[in-house]
Amino acid sequence: MSRHPTPPELRDWIEIVVHDNGEDLLHYLQPRTLNREDAADLLGKTLLTVWEHAAKVPTVDEDARMWCFGVARNVRRNYRRRGIAQFALADKLRYELLVRATVDTPDVTIETELRAQEVRDAVYTRSTSVP
Repeated sequence: MSRHPTPPELRDWIEIVVHDNGEDLLHYLQPRTLNREDAADLLGKTLLTVWEHAAKVPTVDEDARMWCFGVARNVRRNYRRRGIAQFALADKLRYELLVRATVDTPDVTIETELRAQEVRDAVYTRSTSVP
């Protein structure tokens, strides 16, 4: 983030760009997120990035619009990467908890073995009774 004050003319230009494109950016993000709140958060991150990099925003309307959508795409991509990583960690945690519950609780192990034996018996009985 720049520590230099943004010149008034650049500040005015960024306000115009944000005003003209903010709603369309939100419409772009909404179907690409899990919920509306996430889309709103991503819009906020997108607009913050636009403000932080104000000097890089093109000075032609259409170019500025495309630049903003590129920023939104990158923000959404990072959101997706974090989501995938969070799901992977959650799956790993579920697996670890399942393994520990099975190992730490003898009753669960015994019950699991009894069910497995019932299935084996049912399969054996069915396979021997088929002509």
